[in-house]
Amino acid sequence: MSRTITIKIPLSDFENGNSGINAALESLKSVKESVNKLRDSNLDTERVRDQYIIHLQQCQEDHSILRQIYKNLKLKIDQSSLQCKNDDPPNLERYDQNQGQIQGQNNSVAPSVKPKAIPTIEFIHQEYKVEALSENSTTFFRNVRPRHQIRMSTVIKTLVYSTDGSKIAFADDDYVFLLQTEDGEIISQINLQSIPNIRPNNNRKCLKFSPDDKLLAVGNGPSLCLYNIQNIHKIELVRTFTEHTDAITAITFKYDGSWAISGGDDGYIVVHDLSNNHSTKSPPILKLAHEVPAFKVASIANPLDSSFYTVGFRGGMVGIYNDMFDQPMVSFPAHHSLITDLTVSSLDDSIATASSDGSSKIWLMRGVATCKQTLQGHSNVVTAVSFSPSINVLFSAGDDGLIIAWQQKTGAPLYKITGHTGSVLQVAHHPNLPAFASCGSDGLICLWEYEK
Repeated sequence: MSRTITIKIPLSDFENGNSGINAALESLKSVKESVNKLRDSNLDTERVRDQYIIHLQQCQEDHSILRQIYKNLKLKIDQSSLQCKNDDPPNLERYDQNQGQIQGQNNSVAPSVKPKAIPTIEFIHQEYKVEALSENSTTFFRNVRPRHQIRMSTVIKTLVYSTDGSKIAFADDDYVFLLQTEDGEIISQINLQSIPNIRPNNNRKCLKFSPDDKLLAVGNGPSLCLYNIQNIHKIELVRTFTEHTDAITAITFKYDGSWAISGGDDGYIVVHDLSNNHSTKSPPILKLAHEVPAFKVASIANPLDSSFYTVGFRGGMVGIYNDMFDQPMVSFPAHHSLITDLTVSSLDDSIATASSDGSSKIWLMRGVATCKQTLQGHSNVVTAVSFSPSINVLFSAGDDGLIIAWQQKTGAPLYKITGHTGSVLQVAHHPNLPAFASCGSDGLICLWEYEK
């Protein structure tokens, strides 16, 4: 900071000869000393400021470390408590007595085996790399960063955001966990091994929150389990449906929450009426394919305010249905290889499909399906796709461990993220914020954020 100092010396001082000159010199000397003191004071202030900044950074780092230690200790305590509960079978008499009618009389009780222990959980700082793939993405991709990273000792097969985005549910073979997105804290867990009359199936897991976030639907093998999660400290199993004969692979809800809709490897789409204990089953959609593997349901997607459902079948076909699910209003072949995932954009109802052929496709529906973009950037199976709800960007995940962001309109790749050391099994975008989450075979759950 520069300052202009004006010194006024009376003319009479010069008229007094030497005495006036001496007085002027004394005044200049006094001013110089004042300037030097002010400079030294400014330097001291700057040093204090620099020290404060250093101490503030150290405090922030210490706070982050202590917060991580707190989370890990809390998880260990929760795991110990849950393990103690697992030693004694839970009292299931409080569950809806009508479950017996829903489950049927021909299901045998699962073998009595000691439940598997809850997996170890650790909050970590995993190395990651973001690489720009387009000149237009330079500013955008620099802002991509992980907000929370959690390492599990088991494969995390799927994850999903709640409707309001405040929670994430993720699952391995035996447990479902609820995570708070704001601070990354795991707030509850569900032991899937304690459910009676359920045949275990560890090959597939799928999850879905109800539109009002009061229920969490869990596809556990061929069984659809509905949990009341309004009180995270007392999560209750309230309904169980067992109409499927093979693993459930897709779950969604009707926009008003009155139905739960599931699809499975048995080729069935089952509509569950949640207003009572009635469930109706539709037959396999024979019109779309003639080989049994083609009937397997890969994914079901529908925007929250829509009464239409887009279904992807393993054999490569896609069908769009009304809520009667009798015959598809539109059907088209999307891939020659297996469809692994499918999603619908809330911006323009575009459909994105993922396939084992290593590609994703974006489809525009205007009476007939038109493939607008074919996205090729993964070196192996594309496992999952998810649209941003606010900008024209599609995220894809693959067996190659990559997450790639694509410009929806042009199909140009924006950037790719290397953060997982194994297959990325799911990627899901936050319903409101510029954030997304991923999980994989390496047991890593990453919550990413970016700036638009």
